[in-house]
Amino acid sequence: MGEYKVFAHPNGEVEAIKQGWSWPAFLFTFCWMFVKLWGRWGVILLIGYFSFGLVGIITGGDINKISNILTGIMGIMFMILLGTNGNRINEIDLLHRGFELKTEVSETNRNRAIDQYLKRTAKA
Repeated sequence: MGEYKVFAHPNGEVEAIKQGWSWPAFLFTFCWMFVKLWGRWGVILLIGYFSFGLVGIITGGDINKISNILTGIMGIMFMILLGTNGNRINEIDLLHRGFELKTEVSETNRNRAIDQYLKRTAKA
């Protein structure tokens, strides 16, 4: 079971965000950013990676090795950053888009958390 925060929009749309570590954000960093409609941040990150790689290729030699090491370290750091904060970033994004936090539930997956919230609100 996981803990989920359930958000609802005035138009009736409901979203549930799992609390804690985000494996999709950690493992699929760029793809995850594009799927979550954060394309511009994904593009900026890709440009940064390619820029480091390009500097290393142009300068060659030891700079290339240093560039590769820095790019790898940056990539791992960014993966960890998104893994730890990805779900919280999604929450902030929902709040900016007009969603409101409605409840927190313990459930086995996102869809069941939404169903639980909808059942509770239908009874009220």
